[in-house]
Amino acid sequence: MHPTLKLIWPWQALFLGARLLAGVYFAPVRTLVCHSGVLMSDVLATLLIPAVPRWRVGDRRAGQRILMRSTANTVVSAGTIRFSVVNLAQRQAVGGDSAPLLAAMNNTRMIAIPMRRLKTYGSAFIFVTCFGIVR
Repeated sequence: MHPTLKLIWPWQALFLGARLLAGVYFAPVRTLVCHSGVLMSDVLATLLIPAVPRWRVGDRRAGQRILMRSTANTVVSAGTIRFSVVNLAQRQAVGGDSAPLLAAMNNTRMIAIPMRRLKTYGSAFIFVTCFGIVR
């Protein structure tokens, strides 16, 4: 079994636990939609796994395809998590804790992927902070 697959399900279990709590206390339907998006991004990641070992170092076209698929997966994953954080922050009472960002940074050598993820999470944190100040 690929090491990534060993990590996906424990991470999904952790995220599901947090989503269940958010669903019970805040918005069950929106929480289910958010968790479905995270599941979809993990399915995309699982589908990408076999392409990486088959890639030949000189094959630029295949490398670009892998990078584009990895970028798309990052956008889906980080976007879903950002939506989840913003959604939870909007439903919390004034003075409540800010919504936790339950996400793992992917361990990758492609610097563009974690940078895109950080930008997406950063925008969520800025929104949550500004939303709390305005409220």
